[in-house]
Amino acid sequence: MSQSPALFRLFRMRLQQEPDVVLCRNRAKQVAEKFGFDRQDQIRIATAVSEIARNAFRYAKNASAEFLFETAAAPKAPSKRNPQSLVCVIQDEGPGIPHLEEVLAGRYKSATGMGMGILGAHRLMDSVEVVETGPSGTTVRLEKGLPRGKSISKTDLQPIVDSVAGPREASPVEELSSQDHELLFMMEKVGEKSEELVRVNDELQETNRGVVALYDELDTIYRVGHVLASKLELDDLLQALIDATTEITGAEVGVFVYEDSDSDPPVRQHTAGMLAVELRGDDALAIHRVMHECPPGQAMVRFDDLEQESGVRLVPKGIVLRSYLAVPVVLASGIQSGAMVFAHRSPGVFSERSERILASVALQAAIGIENARLYKSVRSASAAKDEFLAILSHELRNPLNPIFARLSLLEGYAGMPLEALEDIRLIRRNLELETRLIDDLLDMTRISRGKVIINREPVDLHEIIEAACHACSSYAAEERIRLELKLEAGHRTVLGDSVRLQQVFWNLVNNAVKFSSSGGMVVVRTWNEKEKGQDVIRVTVSDSGSGIAANRTEIIFQPFEQAEVKNGENSFGGLGLGLAICRSIVTAHEGEVSARSDGPDQGSVFTVTLNLISDPVKPENSAGDKVGKLGPNPPVKSSSPVRTPVAAPLMPEARSGYHILLVDDHQDTRSSFKSLLERRGHRVVIAGSVADACREAGQTRFELLISDIGLPDASGYDLMRTLSKDLELKGIAVSGYGMKDDIARSRQAGFSMHLTKPLRIADLEKAIAEVMGPDSSEA
Repeated sequence: MSQSPALFRLFRMRLQQEPDVVLCRNRAKQVAEKFGFDRQDQIRIATAVSEIARNAFRYAKNASAEFLFETAAAPKAPSKRNPQSLVCVIQDEGPGIPHLEEVLAGRYKSATGMGMGILGAHRLMDSVEVVETGPSGTTVRLEKGLPRGKSISKTDLQPIVDSVAGPREASPVEELSSQDHELLFMMEKVGEKSEELVRVNDELQETNRGVVALYDELDTIYRVGHVLASKLELDDLLQALIDATTEITGAEVGVFVYEDSDSDPPVRQHTAGMLAVELRGDDALAIHRVMHECPPGQAMVRFDDLEQESGVRLVPKGIVLRSYLAVPVVLASGIQSGAMVFAHRSPGVFSERSERILASVALQAAIGIENARLYKSVRSASAAKDEFLAILSHELRNPLNPIFARLSLLEGYAGMPLEALEDIRLIRRNLELETRLIDDLLDMTRISRGKVIINREPVDLHEIIEAACHACSSYAAEERIRLELKLEAGHRTVLGDSVRLQQVFWNLVNNAVKFSSSGGMVVVRTWNEKEKGQDVIRVTVSDSGSGIAANRTEIIFQPFEQAEVKNGENSFGGLGLGLAICRSIVTAHEGEVSARSDGPDQGSVFTVTLNLISDPVKPENSAGDKVGKLGPNPPVKSSSPVRTPVAAPLMPEARSGYHILLVDDHQDTRSSFKSLLERRGHRVVIAGSVADACREAGQTRFELLISDIGLPDASGYDLMRTLSKDLELKGIAVSGYGMKDDIARSRQAGFSMHLTKPLRIADLEKAIAEVMGPDSSEA
């Protein structure tokens, strides 16, 4: 059960005349003094009580003031406030206080000043409460808690009352003197407060200047960090760093020297500032002294005036430098990798602010240098990987050349048993699959390097799809898969690379056949739609095969991912590159390719969407004409549609039996193709090096050079340039590399055509006919 507050009446006095108000003020001050309030609080209490008393006397009648002592009930929670307080209750029988809420809110100002004393009293006392106000009168309760640590017992109250409550009229002179003293005292206190406020304001301004300076430093460090974060190349990073820091410090010259025995060059120097040109490459700034002779743990070296330092003088190229600041850059490993050095011809240019900023920048520089090193190592590793894959693809192609040649020789033997021919065809099919895998590997390398060349021109997509399906038809027949075309698109002209698009659809159809069970069906369908206001052609390749799990319909387009992997093994073979290559090619055509499936064993549907262009040829086949048909055999080079270049549909007429110089460093390859070419009526001389080829060319007049590019003593390019200086000789280059740059280099060397390994005799015959035919000058 909570205690009620204890209230003790001290005395009560009537306010019938103006001297009573003055007396009330004096008694309030005396009581406050007896209760232990300091002089400022005494004046505050007296002023508040006199303000309310004056209002009660002036605007009402029968006013009185009662002084009480209150001890509050024990609080439930600890409180810093003294539970004892001085209370004054002032009552009157007047008209009440109109507009009280507005008066208390400070929004109302009476013309007579009525009620305004309440606001002032609120500021002087702990509590001022208008208990009631109305036509019957007003009661105002004022309260001020005793000073902390002050305690008054009941026995102390009566002596206090006796000392202040006796009848005593206040003399006007005494009252005036008292108020003068109070005014002078308060003015003195106001002056002290004013001085304190000035001091606090000065401190705040100094703090504010420090905060602004700190913010400026942090902003500077942030801006430098932002610049450094945008640089991945080491030289760009170091130059950006010294440019920014030279500007920040106000130096006339700034130099960053970076040392790394593993880099090339091992020492790099970057300069900035108005004296950078004059001092570039000059070591007179004592940078190596900073880097190698600084005491361990010394963060930086600063001289405000070198002319005042004994034994230290920097006059590079006649330029007297006086301000000097050097900051080592130390990596996380503790190794000092470089230093920033700044100088100026005037003394005292660099400050502690410069040191603070550069200390932070040096840490950022160390992180930036390590990031640049990491970026370089990652890029080098990636380039090494790409180079390895390219070389691997090239080297894997070389052994296939003589194998294909020997297979062609075997197939040409009269009386070859049927069973042997079937074995030869099986070997050829698997070699072509191997070639396909090598092509995919090389294509993925090109894609990762960003070197896939797309030669776009208006093409008929239906013709491309038919060619891709025709290339897969034998495989589908062997697997007893029904391959059905529903080329229903009325408009099918797109801006594309026919070879690359054929590669896309060959991959999709080949995959559909591979993942379908014997007796299944693969359907290729086209139709037209509008998408976001653009006319498009959609192509779907659907199968009834093993399907794709819902969580893998996007993953399968990533390199080396498979649609179905069980127990860590690929159930269907392959490298998992085909779909990644398809997406890259389609994306390069500003198209889209996606996959969907209802789940395992529910088949799958791959959709390719490409933008249409105006059809240059009126569609001759109405919808449904191509349903169920593969169409006539298209002029495809092989079952691997990516190989370049695609031969023209019409073969130029040319005589047979040319005198050919065949150069290849692989003995099996040159002997196999020598036999194949001789069977076709050509006279062939073989050579295994550039030196051997030049010797043969000096003894025999040849009409055609067929040369490998990679030879032991020089390149095929060198051989072609050498022979074409003195001989009217045409050339066909053969290489495991078939990128656009490779083909261009062959042309520049004088070759008329560039063929990519593995080389088939049919491709070589076609190339010879084109190069040696009547229009060979344009081949």
